[in-house]
Amino acid sequence: MGVTGAGSNQFLTNPAMTSAASNLLSNTRGASSVYIPLSTVASVEDGIMDLTRLSRSDGQPAIGLGIQKLRGFNEIAVAKEVKDLVKELKKDLPEGMAIGPRFDSSVYTQEAVHETEFTLLLTIFFTASVCLLFLGSFRTTLNVLFSIPISILGSFIFFKFLGYTLNFFTLLALSLAVGIVVDDSIMVLENITRHKNLGKDPQTAALDGANEVSFAALAATLSIVAVFCPILFVGGVVGKFLSQFGVALSVAVLISLLEALTLAPMRVAEFLNVGKEEKKNYFEVWLDKVFWEFARIYRNLLKLALQKRWLVVSVSFLIFFLSLRLFPALHKELSPSEDMGIALIRIETPVGSSLEHTGERVRFLEEYLKQQPYVAHVFSSIGGYSGGQVNFGALFITLTPRKERKLRLQEILKIWRKEFKKAAYQDLHIKIIDISQSAFSSKRGTNIELSLLGSEYSVLKEVSQKILNELDKSGMYTDLDTDYREGMPEVQIIPDRDKCALANISMQQLVDSVRYSIGGARQGMYTNEEDIRRYDIRIRFIPEQWREPKDIEDIPLWTNYGGEPIHLKDVASLRVVPKLMNMTRENRRRVITLFANVKPEYSQAKALDYAMEICRKLLPPTYSVQPAGASQTAKETFGAFPYALGFGLILAYMVLGIQFNSFLFPLIILCAIPFSITGAIFSLYISKLSLNLYSGIGLILLMGLAMKNSILLVEFINKKRFEDGLDTSAAILEAAFIRLRPILMTSLATISSAIPAALGLGPGAEVRVPLVIVVIGGIVVSTSFSLFVVPCIYSLAAKIGGKPPVDLEEWPEVQKVASL
Repeated sequence: MGVTGAGSNQFLTNPAMTSAASNLLSNTRGASSVYIPLSTVASVEDGIMDLTRLSRSDGQPAIGLGIQKLRGFNEIAVAKEVKDLVKELKKDLPEGMAIGPRFDSSVYTQEAVHETEFTLLLTIFFTASVCLLFLGSFRTTLNVLFSIPISILGSFIFFKFLGYTLNFFTLLALSLAVGIVVDDSIMVLENITRHKNLGKDPQTAALDGANEVSFAALAATLSIVAVFCPILFVGGVVGKFLSQFGVALSVAVLISLLEALTLAPMRVAEFLNVGKEEKKNYFEVWLDKVFWEFARIYRNLLKLALQKRWLVVSVSFLIFFLSLRLFPALHKELSPSEDMGIALIRIETPVGSSLEHTGERVRFLEEYLKQQPYVAHVFSSIGGYSGGQVNFGALFITLTPRKERKLRLQEILKIWRKEFKKAAYQDLHIKIIDISQSAFSSKRGTNIELSLLGSEYSVLKEVSQKILNELDKSGMYTDLDTDYREGMPEVQIIPDRDKCALANISMQQLVDSVRYSIGGARQGMYTNEEDIRRYDIRIRFIPEQWREPKDIEDIPLWTNYGGEPIHLKDVASLRVVPKLMNMTRENRRRVITLFANVKPEYSQAKALDYAMEICRKLLPPTYSVQPAGASQTAKETFGAFPYALGFGLILAYMVLGIQFNSFLFPLIILCAIPFSITGAIFSLYISKLSLNLYSGIGLILLMGLAMKNSILLVEFINKKRFEDGLDTSAAILEAAFIRLRPILMTSLATISSAIPAALGLGPGAEVRVPLVIVVIGGIVVSTSFSLFVVPCIYSLAAKIGGKPPVDLEEWPEVQKVASL
């Protein structure tokens, strides 16, 4: 065995096989045929086909194998099985060879899931601390915390039936649900304790206390579920992300409601001895003093607010409308970029470049990346995915763990973009891909993707270049590119049929001669007796003979008359023309797609609108533009959220209307939602976070949470007003005073459950933080305003026409049916 080479190509040779093939006989053309050895007129080589693709791992020759899970299978489980198999294969590798992952996206997924699991545990600790702070008793706090494992474990059962997995979204929903599921238990326990302090026995206190708040608990829980119902009907990528989050959280809060109204009163009455007098410790006594002093101050402020209720309501809603002026200033994007610890760089050299030329350019990038302190591995692939596009290449980069880096991935990529612009090679076209955005696009994973549609490629090509120039001038975009590519120059052979007929050469002969000469043709198979393997026998001219298109003119053509051959130039003409690498059509119209990434300091929504405006301005009549990929998903998302919020509000109003048997009281409850939106806008603006898919989920969740406190207030005011016979102001003051403690507890429990995720620790923090910041800011502002604004609005509504809720059992029609 040995190695022979020609230029940059190398071939393995087998002496036994090549010598045997060389001795094959070939006959000559003419009147007297003579058989001569093949070796006298041809070179015989045993080797591989022309090299059209090569790969390197950390600069060493390698073969890459991409593995992708099938739909419906768990990514982490599949990755583990693959890695286990790799360990087994390592045992059988020859010395000097290695095998292992060089680009593994499942690592980030696994770390993000583990981080969310840790956040869930930390959330339980924070929530327990808040409950202990307010309740002052370990035993009572333990009773409340029982709702957490019951709700979470109960959710797992439903996940099994629904086919859900413990993924990033379901775990995030459960971590946020921790602060919500304890609300019902807090509400029930606090009210039972209040009844116990009135002198009732444990069983009676548990029964009366649970019954008294069951209506409010049911209404509050159903309101949260109602706002998530419209999400189930949102299609596309956004719907897949939102539905599992909404269903997971809804299931958890429904189970917590069931637990709070059944198991919690039983535990309080039977197992935890709530009815027994307990001696309070110093901390509980001090905590009670602080709270009752705070409650006294709140009652005095509320009494003052009720005297100036028009002013309070007017100023509050003025603040809400002023906060909406900040909304245009928020950055809007589909999803924030995540630090996944991996990056992808695509390179392109001029059309017609050789594999060696592209390899040199890739080597330049490999050397640069090798010197970077945060780069762990670089796997490069040259030749495109099909192996036919030798002017394309890709570098798959794995960074060091986030804890070992001072810079985030996006900051590193920004530095690389600047450095690559200074590259010594002007013919090197470099594009950096944000892999975290690839889930929203079927193409390149860029922030902006626009499809230009028209009838002529020449027009689309010209206009697309003008559009890219305008977008580049704006300074908002980077990595500008299109999918329009002119392929390798094509040599077209135009036969002269008259000359071919005179020479007695058919079109098939002409085509076969050209194909055999340049591309070669398989003319049989050879069986090697030593290894009993069969090899293709491929015949072609020596490649060095066809370096230039003009050389093709000298291809010999044998006529059917025998004698001397003629040349291709005698019966055909040649022309070199450009050829498109690919052609895309949509609805029978030609398409060119534009790609761009938005710089971090600019809003994706504004950048998309500006790009659409430029396209409409420059496109000629009958030509059009439409969003594609991530841009289409972003447009659908920004369009779907207002409808989801609106239908959620309508559905929540209907649920509350059924619960309260009134049209007015649900409107009073819904008045708390604008102030939660104010808090969300302020929190995003102050923290300089964007309004995106995840903060949108937080807004939807916030609507349900904001209504919860208002339901507690309105329901208890109605009880004091219509059952106990108090006048409106007295009912408001007493109900607000009694409900202050559970309102503060539930609000702080929800905030505490969001704090671990808001700290922005670990993988996946980029998408968790906007969601929980919205929830925290919205709950803080909503609770602060609701404690004053909702009572004031109730007071005004009572003067306008607030009537007691209709009791259906007192309707004559209902009584008549009941007597049957």
